[in-house]
Amino acid sequence: MKKKFLLKILVVITFIFFIVGCDKKEIKPEYKIDVESITKLVGELGETFTAQIPKVLDKNGKETDYVASVLSVVDTNGNKLNVTRGRFLPNEIGIYTITYEVKDIEGLTEKLEIEIEDTIPPIITVTSMTRIAFLNETIELPTFSLDDRSGGDLKRGITTIKDPDGISVNVTNNKFVVTKPGTYTYFTKQYDNAGNEATGEYYLEVSDVVKVTGRIAYLDEPFGKKQVTTFSHFEGSQKMSFQTKIKHGNERGALKVEKISGQSSVGIIISVMEKDFTQFDYIGFWFYNDSNRPVRVYTILTTQEYGDGIVAKPKAWTYIAWDARRPFATGSITRQDSNDINELGIFIQDMDNTYAFINTAYYFGNIDGGKYSYLEDAFVRYDHKAGSSQIGLNSAAYTFQQFTYQTKVKRQGEEGSLNIKMISNPNKTETSAEGFLRLYNLLDGYEEFENFTIWIKNPNSFSIRVHNSSDNSVVVIKPGEEIDYQVTIGSNKQVILYFNLPTNSGGKGAKLPFGTEIFVGALRGKMRK
Repeated sequence: MKKKFLLKILVVITFIFFIVGCDKKEIKPEYKIDVESITKLVGELGETFTAQIPKVLDKNGKETDYVASVLSVVDTNGNKLNVTRGRFLPNEIGIYTITYEVKDIEGLTEKLEIEIEDTIPPIITVTSMTRIAFLNETIELPTFSLDDRSGGDLKRGITTIKDPDGISVNVTNNKFVVTKPGTYTYFTKQYDNAGNEATGEYYLEVSDVVKVTGRIAYLDEPFGKKQVTTFSHFEGSQKMSFQTKIKHGNERGALKVEKISGQSSVGIIISVMEKDFTQFDYIGFWFYNDSNRPVRVYTILTTQEYGDGIVAKPKAWTYIAWDARRPFATGSITRQDSNDINELGIFIQDMDNTYAFINTAYYFGNIDGGKYSYLEDAFVRYDHKAGSSQIGLNSAAYTFQQFTYQTKVKRQGEEGSLNIKMISNPNKTETSAEGFLRLYNLLDGYEEFENFTIWIKNPNSFSIRVHNSSDNSVVVIKPGEEIDYQVTIGSNKQVILYFNLPTNSGGKGAKLPFGTEIFVGALRGKMRK
């Protein structure tokens, strides 16, 4: 009896489970997040992806007023991403999972998979490339870097060379020899990790001109123009040409740069023919200012402690020089050490502005590296045409002083001297200014010397007061007098001189009238005993 009772109970329970199971299969969910209708299933690597928001349907497939939102996003490696209002930034290629929710319906979620791709080719940047060469030189293949969201694959890159006749050039150990004058072409194909391809085409100018020792730019002949490009910021505001009408000395011509529009400096970038500047004491060139106003000429330097702008007189040739031992910068203002110079930037500005005036023209002669003639005890060479490379200026000196090398007035035994002339700023009304001269970039070895003197001559009809700020010494130079002024080199390895009119009450002294001239020779010392 007991067994029959238990059997009846089991039958009833089984029947109940059967009925419940049948009912569950037939019951449809009340609501559904309709991810099947989403069409945006692919995104781009590194670009913000905005997830589409699906509709919420009822059990009959009709749209409801409920709103779905993004609950989470997981990348291909299972990492959860930051999501703001359905937007997220994918940082890897692969399958991403988006989970949606309806905040007003507890437990209702749905997942959607999307794919993140990289379809954008890499950006090629030249890291090293020879752009100018002499005939029969051996040239190294250029090198590149790649900027890409999925990463560059430089190992897959291929670079080929064609000569001026379009014939492929043989490359051995990443080097080739240029055997024809003219334009060679570099072709490169580079790839990113996703397989996207980018191409680049670059040029190498090969010249059959006679190589001149120490010549950095051959601007006195047509080939030199190929060494020069416009600084990127000034494209369209200037034009360049080679001409032979205006030239210096025995040079055959000069590069002409005209300012034609815009408010900017004149700027040129020169691909140099000599890369090791350590073999030189200075670099320099003759410059003709064909405008009616004085201008400043300077290079881009990575260490512009005091500036290197040299004032060039209007309608005159001026020798512009810089210390070859200092670091220079390229058109992109990146550092170049002096033993591996690739480019040299030269800029021109009006005296009063950060730009050059329209309808002005400037002429550049050959750029050469050189060494000073031997003077054992001389460490600042204002007696030499390149002495301007050892002038450190300040803003006032830019505006009111003009430095010119000349050979008529000089100390006995020296080649020439630096003429300092107080000039009026074209846009100002001042009638006088303080003279200022900073002696820096002293030549190597001066530490072994002492009792330094510098030759100064006063050609004016009035006395001039000279003050050395390093030791606070003062001297008054009478009209027509020349002296060897003893100076102290400061702890900053410089000598700073101020020039004024003497005053009866002492003190700093009055400013010099415009037109005042001062001649300065070399800084010399005596060997320590």
